[in-house]
Amino acid sequence: MVERYEIKEKKQPLLVVDLDGTLVKGNTFRIFVRCGLMHLASNAKYLKFIKILSLLALRKLRLISHRFLKFKIIPIIDESIKLKDRFIANTIPLLNEDVETLLEIYNAQGYEVLLATAAADTYISWIYDGEYQATSMLCNPEMVENRGEIKLQNVLKHARARNLELRVVITDHYDDIPLLKYGAYNILVRPSDKTLTKLRNANVRIDRIIG
Repeated sequence: MVERYEIKEKKQPLLVVDLDGTLVKGNTFRIFVRCGLMHLASNAKYLKFIKILSLLALRKLRLISHRFLKFKIIPIIDESIKLKDRFIANTIPLLNEDVETLLEIYNAQGYEVLLATAAADTYISWIYDGEYQATSMLCNPEMVENRGEIKLQNVLKHARARNLELRVVITDHYDDIPLLKYGAYNILVRPSDKTLTKLRNANVRIDRIIG
């Protein structure tokens, strides 16, 4: 009797990296809004300028959520080459060199790198030229963010479709606890005390801290 052995195709390792606070030392939404306000003011679009300031005031008073703010403000800002150039000029200097170096090292070792973020997909391609998942600003009436458990499921869906195996997660924030609990090698970037406390309470393993 001949025994049959199933030959399993070897999966390529996958590294998932967050954007705000991880790959970028800052918040890209805030940068986009700041650049957008300058863009609107320089083009004398004062009605839109005032509308954005009103939404920011409502958020400051905690009358609206950050998620609602994001979905309402971004469509107001007119995209243009000048806005794109201004956003790039303000964001590129904030890229975390330590994280960029790690991505290069893992990529050289055969890893696929996937940027997975709750940030809006409007401007990701302006500053990142690799594979990415982000919060869709179009055809998203429920205002679903690529965050938490949803981010994990989107990452795993991407991995299954590409025959990848999630091996490394790089993030700075407790929003990514579902990803961090998956069982990959977890790298934290300059985590806050709040993040460290939440990870300990969630029994999340921390393999390395950088920054």
